[in-house]
Amino acid sequence: MRKTLSLLLLLVAVPALAQLRAPVPYSLLSESHGDVELGWYASSDEYKYIADVNLGFDFGSWKAARFNFRGGILTLIKTTDDDSFQPDRYRGTLEPAVYLMRGNKVYSFSIRHQSFHAIDRVPEFEESYELYNVSYQLRGQPNLTFAVGKYTNTEDVDYTWDLFAELDTSCIGSCRYGRFYTDLIGHYVDEDGDLSSRSSFFDYNIEAGIQTETGVRYFTAYRVIHDINQFDGITDHQWVFGLKYIW
Repeated sequence: MRKTLSLLLLLVAVPALAQLRAPVPYSLLSESHGDVELGWYASSDEYKYIADVNLGFDFGSWKAARFNFRGGILTLIKTTDDDSFQPDRYRGTLEPAVYLMRGNKVYSFSIRHQSFHAIDRVPEFEESYELYNVSYQLRGQPNLTFAVGKYTNTEDVDYTWDLFAELDTSCIGSCRYGRFYTDLIGHYVDEDGDLSSRSSFFDYNIEAGIQTETGVRYFTAYRVIHDINQFDGITDHQWVFGLKYIW
């Protein structure tokens, strides 16, 4: 049995954007993995800043399989009419997973629980679901990730199936030299229409920036995200500037 502890701080995400994060950590093959991301929205219909704190650790292994648990709290922040700094809501995530590694290929199965809560708001709201997720990652240059998931315990949402794909052209973690990178993400969610009139939605992220030899990325991104404000069908078109550190 091996025990490792890694701290992940991720800032630039929103409720539906939670699924835009790769199901498998890029630096999974190392003993310690994590990322720190800070961002400011140049345009968003709802928010100005986002703060996300996640914790991940390996709690054991068996042959090629590794057992992992991740948890986190994401806080969504907006500026009010009087320019006050107002936390608006938070999202909690718990995700046990098992990973199977074969060379530069990583296969995983995880159960992701996510719940959404208001902060200092009336009326309060609380919504949650679980996502049973199977993913495949081909590590290299570029990094490719594909995932498919099934939603359960969805009394608050009408999501049914989840499809995720990502193409990242840069090295992850430490590079031997700085380089330009792009990151393209597509996320499709199928719905049964019980709680909304739509049958599906498609989120995406188009990101470009510079990654330094120490693993720090300076980037700008354009994102289209649905259900930004609770699960109400609202679509947010976002332009964000930020930096992130991946190890």
